Amino acid sequence: MARAKSRTTTPSPSSGLLALTDELLLEVVSHLERDPSPSSHYGVFFESRQQYGRTKALLALAQTCGRLRGLCLKLAVQHVRMDWSGRGIWSGRMALHPDIGPHVRTADFDLPCEPALPEFAACLASFPLLHTLTVSPIGSQGPLRCFRYPMSQPPHSLSDILHDHTFKSIQTLNLHFRAFSLVRCCPNVERLGLYGEWRENYATKLRAFRCNFFKNFPRSILVLQFFSVLEEIPDIDVQNVTPDLVQELEVMESLCRITFHQGPWMGQHQLGLGTLQLVQTAKDVLRRTAPGVSPKDKVVLVNVGDEGEEVPPLVFAVDAEEKARSVCSVDRCTVCAESEWHWDGL
Repeated sequence: MARAKSRTTTPSPSSGLLALTDELLLEVVSHLERDPSPSSHYGVFFESRQQYGRTKALLALAQTCGRLRGLCLKLAVQHVRMDWSGRGIWSGRMALHPDIGPHVRTADFDLPCEPALPEFAACLASFPLLHTLTVSPIGSQGPLRCFRYPMSQPPHSLSDILHDHTFKSIQTLNLHFRAFSLVRCCPNVERLGLYGEWRENYATKLRAFRCNFFKNFPRSILVLQFFSVLEEIPDIDVQNVTPDLVQELEVMESLCRITFHQGPWMGQHQLGLGTLQLVQTAKDVLRRTAPGVSPKDKVVLVNVGDEGEEVPPLVFAVDAEEKARSVCSVDRCTVCAESEWHWDGL
């Protein structure tokens, strides 16, 4: 009789994990320890050989029941890491699954050779909400051999493979400078990082480099340091650059000419106060670069005209040593030691 009564008793409300609402469950699992930073050889999270703690825990929870699967799987696939497999296929090919791609937000790719590029493009196309992408062409072949086909296969480039692709969701790009053509496929990029090494430079005789890219991404001017004999830097937008960034250009051993773009200031073709500081910093940099070039052959230019307006740039010569300048705007003050007039003449 007691047993029958116990079977008909209404069970008490559960106090376990599944008793929480979906919002609370999502908050709990979101606090799992983050994955460690990937090494130069990225792996994909759902391979059995991977031991990333957070992803492993999320995938384990996703296999317990349907409710947790819907919550944890989305978190587990928000970040993916992929490398190029020696078997000639993507080790991360499962990321192309339509149920996974829409949840990916950030992705790290290791692309050591060009046969991976078509699958790379297809993979990016399957991530409609991807906002951060890192492309690292570092692999067993070494950085000098990345993005190349073997001699027996037809040559293709990254720009050819991605010619008809557009990835509008990507806002942050971290690229090796040899994968720079990917920028054209990402019209909404707000943050761009470029990197590389001196030994990867192929334009060893480049002396002039002109483009308007630095107006929107001023910090990318540092990619020019890979061209050791570059003598000139094109228009740098003064609104997006700081003196400390200009200071870093002193690593360019042959630099003789720096050009800034300002536009009119207060309706006049004159320098703004911030531009004056940038010009002074640029002159200091040029005094230390190209030691074999005379200071009179070094110059800083500032374009003060509007877009499409033909106005000669302001030219600032670089002296061998910085001359002392008076900041006074009157003929005499308590600081100045000399004057063009005397009190006796009043």
